[in-house]
Amino acid sequence: MKRILPLMLTLLTMLLTALIGTAQESAATNYMGLTATGARVTGAPIGAEGALRQETQMYKVNFSVADGLVNMQATYPKDNWDTQFNSGDELPAGTEVTFFVFLEGGYEMDHWVVNGNEVAPGEDFPQRLQWTLTEDLTVQAVVKMGAAKYKITLEKGQGGSIEGKYVDEEGYNITFDGEKDIQEGIELSVRATPDPNRMVDKWYYNGNEVTPTGDDPNLYVFNVTEEATVYVTFKEGQSGYVVTYSAGEHGSIEKAEVYLPSGIESFESGEAISAGLNVKFTAQPDKGYEVDQWYVNDQPAESYYAGKPEFETMVEGKMDIR
Repeated sequence: MKRILPLMLTLLTMLLTALIGTAQESAATNYMGLTATGARVTGAPIGAEGALRQETQMYKVNFSVADGLVNMQATYPKDNWDTQFNSGDELPAGTEVTFFVFLEGGYEMDHWVVNGNEVAPGEDFPQRLQWTLTEDLTVQAVVKMGAAKYKITLEKGQGGSIEGKYVDEEGYNITFDGEKDIQEGIELSVRATPDPNRMVDKWYYNGNEVTPTGDDPNLYVFNVTEEATVYVTFKEGQSGYVVTYSAGEHGSIEKAEVYLPSGIESFESGEAISAGLNVKFTAQPDKGYEVDQWYVNDQPAESYYAGKPEFETMVEGKMDIR
């Protein structure tokens, strides 16, 4: 019995030594990225907590505005929110960063410089640039002074309304009353619309009386070159252009309407209608007939109205509708 016990202790010690050696070899193998069978493990080395730790490449992002003429901010998506970051911060590879320039004081975008290369501004949002990080990134926004803009103010006396209309630098038709900042060189049309039984009296530009444009007493047109106030007054009376209307055989004009600032009103053939107002006519064909063609001053109206019982147009002079 005394001989068996030492032998058993020796065998147990050898077994424990073998097991510990195997465990250490397995841990070392896994640390090197291999399984016990020699297969490569996808991922990074084991961390201190025993879990796989993913190593992420980080890139530094620098941004600025040339000469510091305007403000600029940069954001990236974090937890479904646009989060601002500072120039010089590091962000993970693959992050989409957005740079935005606040154009104020008449400045506009000229171009972007990305890692030393010039990039043209986008057409829809020239003040915004989006970029995906694949390397360290340096972005500079270059701005320039745009064309000067001037505040134009429209004012009126009692007895009518006033409205300005122009095509802006991007090609959009803009209408306004009150005040508007408008780019230098833009042609601005200002139209006055008298109330019923009223007419335009006088036009004023920066306090000086001016004459209306062309043959239309309700229109004043000028090019924007300075800050200006346009003022119009009204008086009793009727002005505008005579509008007559009639129908050929087998029908009649059932209704003639004019769109006034105060609402839609009917009018009789031969009444004077202010220039710039829209008028609408409704024909009533006899039974078995339909509208063939509309005519304005003996000229066929646009083909869109051919065959339609209604016709609408703007008063721009003396008009005979048939």
